[in-house]
Amino acid sequence: MKIKRKLYFYGWLVLFVPMSLVVGLQFLYLEELPWVKNQSSRGAQAEALTANSLGLIAMNNGSFQEAYGQFKFAIKTKPDYAEPIMNLGILSHKMGNENLAIQYLWQAIDKNPRKRDMIYNNLGLVYAARAEYDTAKAMFHKALDLGLRPAPIWKNIGQVEEAQGNIPSAIKAYSNSVESRPTLMNMYVEILQEALYSQENDDYSGKVRAQLDNGIKDEDLAPYDSVIVNLFLSRNIKVAESYKDLAIAFEMNGQIDEAIYNFREALEIKPDWSAIQNRIGIIFAKGENYQAAKREFEGALMSNPHNQEAIRNLEMVNERIQKKL
Repeated sequence: MKIKRKLYFYGWLVLFVPMSLVVGLQFLYLEELPWVKNQSSRGAQAEALTANSLGLIAMNNGSFQEAYGQFKFAIKTKPDYAEPIMNLGILSHKMGNENLAIQYLWQAIDKNPRKRDMIYNNLGLVYAARAEYDTAKAMFHKALDLGLRPAPIWKNIGQVEEAQGNIPSAIKAYSNSVESRPTLMNMYVEILQEALYSQENDDYSGKVRAQLDNGIKDEDLAPYDSVIVNLFLSRNIKVAESYKDLAIAFEMNGQIDEAIYNFREALEIKPDWSAIQNRIGIIFAKGENYQAAKREFEGALMSNPHNQEAIRNLEMVNERIQKKL
């Protein structure tokens, strides 16, 4: 049974958000990373970083004019700083000017920043929004070749494949997204790279670069409570969404058992996801397994008693059960 759904290519434009990882680690009561202490540079670097951060806050709050001014100030203060140029591309995309967005994003790549992966990813999202799917996939694969966090990029590739009707390819991409879930190692390396990217202290940068070049060892991760971190990562809603995307792709491809399995994996991570349990019930109802469907709809309503679709579906299967009796 073929199913169509609306795809959204806008949800992950700001690929980097490195500080969210730092805050996440601090929330888990981890110790400070080595050397990531009071190493903030002064002068133009600090001003540009501050202006760029203020611009991001303004953009996320919908204050686009203020965001534009902050990003422009950051670029004027530090012309070789690629991040605010990229953010102007994101801002242009949000304002509906795709041509200008692409122009800014390519300008950011010309600065040859360390984190070109996030810019290529953003380019892919803009091209996908223009339905230029082959170009979008090329950008996403560029991002994969350069990046540390492949899971969201594979998700974007899956959405493009799905938009093109390439469901088996979408399944493969979503499977890769699930298999590339975040790990403590990846988070640690990414924070070090972000610190290296944003600092200008030569002694500090040399130490960080040496650790990155030599590779992260188990003893480097030993100070962190891996059990707590892995529990935190296992509850990552992004991973649950990847399972959901994979399940929907299997359902579209007629692989019902695989679809149910992956929907349940999403529920393992987010047990109160009423819409997912409702969707499992729909699958059982289509197969005329009304008792199983009833259990799923009742479970969906336990998570969210106001789920109107689950209420209607439960009434429907109860009627079918009564007719059989």
